[in-house]
Amino acid sequence: MKRKIAYVILASSILFGSSTSWADQAKADEYRQIFASGHYYLEYKESGIKKTLAIQDGIRMSYKQSFNGGFNPLSLFVPFALFGGGGVTVIPDAYYEAGKYYQFFEKDKAQMATEQELKDPQIDPTENWSTVKSRLALPEAFRMFAGGTDSFDGSTSGVFDFAESYPGDGQEKLPYDKYVRPVRNKGGKVIFEYQYYVYYKDGNISKIQCMLQKPGKKAENVREYTSIKISSDIPKNRITLPKGSKIFKPGMGDMDDLLDIPVPMHTVGEETK
Repeated sequence: MKRKIAYVILASSILFGSSTSWADQAKADEYRQIFASGHYYLEYKESGIKKTLAIQDGIRMSYKQSFNGGFNPLSLFVPFALFGGGGVTVIPDAYYEAGKYYQFFEKDKAQMATEQELKDPQIDPTENWSTVKSRLALPEAFRMFAGGTDSFDGSTSGVFDFAESYPGDGQEKLPYDKYVRPVRNKGGKVIFEYQYYVYYKDGNISKIQCMLQKPGKKAENVREYTSIKISSDIPKNRITLPKGSKIFKPGMGDMDDLLDIPVPMHTVGEETK
């Protein structure tokens, strides 16, 4: 009887042309190997905003798109280009090395805080230190290639389960893999889930669509990642503090903070030995 049921399922798949697969795209294994090496470069646009992340030997650095004073909606239509050359411009965002965190407030000016200072309740909350780890962590939408989590930012929720693979994506039919991450309440009941559709074109990752699915509701599009590049080759200077950058202390609720006086620490490349 079980064998007969199996034959029926197989026949139905052939009859209706189903291409559901129990393994993800071939390129996914290559991406897993790159992320597992701990030496990689990720470049992408998140909801149209260009960002990059480079990791090597425990050092992390992120870049973000510059809007010269504010968000420019026209930038969403600027052709994608690699660092300058008349296209999208990216500037340093955050950097981590040996227990020290840096975040840039101008392209050549940054503040530096130690791990202990990040935990200090006196650190200035307006300086956005609470997000520095997440900006240096692998975005959740890519963690299915990295074992499901990135412990750098303390996240333990980014666990993905492979679901299925078949053509889709509206007018343009592209193969994709679907991953899901259920979110449960304290009682273990699923209250909603994130769904990640990873699309491929010509064998390479094309885009990732993040959906929020609530029970009995239509899935909502949360964000989208496009112009994705995953590589073991890190572009020159994408993981080093730019020479000449001025480094300042974080605000720690002292007199300098009250007087709004930034306290310089050193200039990159001019540190005393």
